[in-house]
Amino acid sequence: MNATGGDAGTITISGGSVTAIGNGGGAGIGGGNGVGYGSIYGGSGGTITISGGSVTATGNGGGAGIGSGNGSEGGTFSTGTNGHAVIIANSISDNTSDDWSGVIFQGQTGAVYGADIAPAEDFTIPAGSTLTIENGKTLTISEGVTLTNNGTIICYGTINGDVGGDVSYASAVEVGISGDGVTHTGNSYTAQYNTQITITATMRRAQSNGVNALADIGKVDFYLGGTGGTLLGSVQVTSSGGAYTATLEVTLNDTTK
Repeated sequence: MNATGGDAGTITISGGSVTAIGNGGGAGIGGGNGVGYGSIYGGSGGTITISGGSVTATGNGGGAGIGSGNGSEGGTFSTGTNGHAVIIANSISDNTSDDWSGVIFQGQTGAVYGADIAPAEDFTIPAGSTLTIENGKTLTISEGVTLTNNGTIICYGTINGDVGGDVSYASAVEVGISGDGVTHTGNSYTAQYNTQITITATMRRAQSNGVNALADIGKVDFYLGGTGGTLLGSVQVTSSGGAYTATLEVTLNDTTK
């Protein structure tokens, strides 16, 4: 999107479908080729904000997909406030991703940035590419939006909406504690001494394309302070309605403190 040697200015994309391909060492979106201009290099990435839309950006001859051209540096990239774009780039030169928000690929590796991302445009995961949704992240495919998955999605977090193709869900275990007087903040629980509590482990089998991984239903061992600590009990796992649980009742005393 820039001529050879040119610095990018301010570029803002907030929606729509955009395909940008660099030429002559230039970035797909950003600066031109910076090589061959003596001590004064052109091709800086400028100020780029992509907050919405479906954007594919491919640099040429060493140019970034988004950012600076070949042999150049500088410029900034951001996703704005509450960004929800889907961005597929061969690379992003300003790779400070702490405050990114959206579905962003660099090369064939993609991730969900932000807690809950709901793209507003139809988008496609290319063949050979993998999107990973980390624990605590959510990808929401809203009504009227189509995700065409020609690659692979690996989900440790949550997917809301219709998603087809190669989708794998990792196994997961959640542990909760209940009982009279039990309080908790996040994953930290507090209970009174010499009272009885109930520890419940809820498990989800790994899935691939909606099919549960094969595994025998067995037992869960509950330990105090990790597997090297005191064994509190061993409980048979039960299955009901697709949920797998194991429940152990424990009295808090000198043995379990």
